[in-house]
Amino acid sequence: MLTEFVGVTPPLSSLYGRNIKELKSTSFYRQTSISFLKAGFEENGLSFLPERLEDVVDRLDGIVGWLTLCGSRSIEAKRLDNRIKASVLNMAT
Repeated sequence: MLTEFVGVTPPLSSLYGRNIKELKSTSFYRQTSISFLKAGFEENGLSFLPERLEDVVDRLDGIVGWLTLCGSRSIEAKRLDNRIKASVLNMAT
C-alpha cells in the first residue's frame, strides 16, 4: 500500500532513504481460519458455537487482519455474537 500511495523510491517521498521492512501475508485456508479463531477463544476461556465461528470464517474469507479483529472484539466482549460479527463485516466491506 505504501508503494502505491506514498512511494518509497522517489526523492520527494517521505520514505525515501529510510530502511523498509516488508511484511507479506496471505489469506488463511478455511480450516486454518477456524483453527486460528478456535485456539484464540479457547486460550481466553471463551465458549462459542461452532456454526457461528464457521459463518464468521466463511464471510471473512481467511483474511488474517479481519479474523484477528473479530477474535479480539469477541474476547473483549466475552462472546461471539451477531453484533460483533456484523460490525467487523461492515468494516471489511
